[in-house]
Amino acid sequence: LASVPSRSQVELWIWSLAVGESYVAEADADGWQEIIYVLEGELTIQFTDSKKIIPAGSSFIFESSVTYTYINSGNQVLKFTRNVV
Repeated sequence: LASVPSRSQVELWIWSLAVGESYVAEADADGWQEIIYVLEGELTIQFTDSKKIIPAGSSFIFESSVTYTYINSGNQVLKFTRNVV
């Protein structure tokens, strides 16, 4: 899947967003990263100047010390894991 350097704290979340639903995330402290893995649907992560579309079965790693929004712009319920490391 993917890997990042280990830390003393880790968060693992399982998320779902309904069709058309979005969530504006607060920036994490400097040095934190997120590993996203989409289980079902398609996740769009909107950053200030760009966006990343992640289909089911794919992963994405990003520095999470910025503001970003999770968006389900697909036509089915979105399910994904969010691992903050």
